Amino acid sequence: MDLAGGNQQLAVMVVEKFVTHSLESQERMEAALAVRDLPLLRREAHSLKGAAAYVFAEELSLAAKALQESIDYSMGDDVVCERLADVKIKLAATVVDIESSIKQITSLETD
Repeated sequence: MDLAGGNQQLAVMVVEKFVTHSLESQERMEAALAVRDLPLLRREAHSLKGAAAYVFAEELSLAAKALQESIDYSMGDDVVCERLADVKIKLAATVVDIESSIKQITSLETD
């Protein structure tokens, strides 16, 4: 991980916070969609886009951007739902990748 100036402990802390906040954001996006609160859904997508880019989760960032754009350009409920589903898939994959990276880092520290 090339976050936090090479400080691995800080990088682990940053990505762990990213995971926690992103999963919470996913819950807020799902709740927002359920009540058709598109402004909240858009804000959450926008925030996730930036946070994902910060931790180099490019596919997740692009999926969040696509979700945000589907709201910005009024592409319809089906597209918004489809893109939120894509965000959820990309987030799950990102979490798996991050957890794997953290295990590798922590195992190197204990060796």
